Amino acid sequence: MLKKMKEKQEKITKETQKEEKVRRNIREELKLAVKKYTDITHFVSRATFVMTARMSYTMFEGVQRGISDSVASYMKFNDEINKSMTMLDQIEQETFNNIFEERTVDLMGEYALKLESLSKSLYDTVSAQIEAGQAMNFLEESAKAAIAGITTIDIAADAGISTMKGFGLEAQNIGDVYDWLFKIVELGRGTFEDYAKNIGRIANVSNKAGIELNDLGAALATMTQSIKPDVAQTTMKQLILNLSEPTEKLVNLLKKYDLTLQDVNFRQSSFAEVISKLTVLQEEELVQVAGSRRGYEALATLMGNLNKYHEYRIQMLTRSGATERAYNTRIETTAHSWRQFTSNLEEFL
Repeated sequence: MLKKMKEKQEKITKETQKEEKVRRNIREELKLAVKKYTDITHFVSRATFVMTARMSYTMFEGVQRGISDSVASYMKFNDEINKSMTMLDQIEQETFNNIFEERTVDLMGEYALKLESLSKSLYDTVSAQIEAGQAMNFLEESAKAAIAGITTIDIAADAGISTMKGFGLEAQNIGDVYDWLFKIVELGRGTFEDYAKNIGRIANVSNKAGIELNDLGAALATMTQSIKPDVAQTTMKQLILNLSEPTEKLVNLLKKYDLTLQDVNFRQSSFAEVISKLTVLQEEELVQVAGSRRGYEALATLMGNLNKYHEYRIQMLTRSGATERAYNTRIETTAHSWRQFTSNLEEFL
């Protein structure tokens, strides 16, 4: 029995290696076509030769039918790269133009990325003032996060940029930012995309109020034990804004319980201490603090689970490698392997 299992595993490994070799060869030939054949006719001719050598005639008929689409895709590829290049100064353009082209093709093949999503991410990355020399590393980290989170690279990159900028972090910290997001996913409920789409709403607000990254992550993980991620994020933003810029009505409400603005200032007290002080308020009063009935439910979940919050905050400190673990799990799937194999074919041919 063990012998048969071992033989089966060896067969799977050999087939996987064979598929990877074919993918790698196709990717290299396409890179060569993009690099050397700037004339569109030559590009199509070269790409056609590459595919004919690897596909049956029946399969190639489909490629022929899509040749006009391949031309459009190639032209779009150049247009998108040039769009990002306009954000750079002359010296950077001369230095990074070829690098951007080659690395873009590499990323598309390695991570099964769509041109539209990747080019948008490249443009957003450069326009966010991330140095050209760090842009491709940023995009590779974003690509891993996208695959691990089963989403598109533009969504992952946008979440990374929003969080990084919101908390005043540098581009070299992007790996830790994604680890932070995946740790929230691991501890709380919801998908990476659930958090990624809305994290920009609260990153900057949280940082300005004095709430640390670990506090925010632990709070979201705790709240989402019983409510949806978008509600938790909206509640956190509204709670922070209400306590940072309280109305006269809210100030008077706090006075009723002998609480001052200093008592609910996140820079004067820890996040957990502020939340704990608010537990003396009645339900309708907490609705006012949270900004809505749904917000109250989220806040009540946090108040009732402060022990869990403290536990999660400690675990946030051990988030290193969370993205890599999720990524490795994802790439082992057959679905991802097929997407990776067909990525260049869909975009260029």
